[in-house]
Amino acid sequence: MSTTESKTESRESSESHLQQTELTDSGVRDILARFGTWLLTAQFQKEGDNLARCVDSGLAQACEPLLATLDCTKKINSNRVGYMVSRIPGPNPVRVHNTTGPIYLIPIRVFEGNPTAAGKDLVPGWATYITEGVDVSPALDCLIVGALENC
Repeated sequence: MSTTESKTESRESSESHLQQTELTDSGVRDILARFGTWLLTAQFQKEGDNLARCVDSGLAQACEPLLATLDCTKKINSNRVGYMVSRIPGPNPVRVHNTTGPIYLIPIRVFEGNPTAAGKDLVPGWATYITEGVDVSPALDCLIVGALENC
């Protein structure tokens, strides 16, 4: 993932919990827009009152251009990167947590309000690094990427 300025005060070489970085790779905004449009008709399975997971058979193909552009294997430091697309329609926040390592939460499409993760704005074109559980407020579709055992 190429990045520009961080939305946090941290200037450390390793990322910190809730650090946000802008995705600056060539064409990433167009890829996000196309992926967001695809998600409008994708199949989701409800996983609770305020959460659904994309189970569409075309997800891998639709997600591949974004994953390739983000170069997640290097960023996650794993040869086995896993991902899922979650829809958080609301009205209540959803707890997003990692079980064995850090994850990236990448908003794809905001469809209502101003979603946040632990008070940090979630905006398409920015990735949020998460190392512990956070409450994510609605309403958005987001890509969650981590080492395969984390997703």
